[in-house]
Amino acid sequence: MNSSKFVFGFEFQGRGEVTERDIIVGSIMLALSLTAVILGSTNLVIIYRSTIFHSAFGCAFLACMIHQAVSTNRFIAVFLPHRYKFIFTKRRCVMIVLSLSIPVVAFDIAYIG
Repeated sequence: MNSSKFVFGFEFQGRGEVTERDIIVGSIMLALSLTAVILGSTNLVIIYRSTIFHSAFGCAFLACMIHQAVSTNRFIAVFLPHRYKFIFTKRRCVMIVLSLSIPVVAFDIAYIG
């Protein structure tokens, strides 16, 4: 058995030295993520400009916002498991959903009216 002392979070510290492979993989991932953001933004513009999607745009926007909230929830559950129950109480989850829904409803009312 290894006699070294366990430090919580040590597995996330890495090797301590950057290799050429790290730079290549990081550059590829950065390019892919920027491409995804640009294509996602372009998709929203196309949906907004298409008249066929005007009635559904608010619902699609709400779905994107809720998806972002769920993604943040899962991120915190993985990276801050000890604080998860404190951060995401039932009351705070309800407040997050309501705070995301209000701008979408306001946008729909303004857009339709």
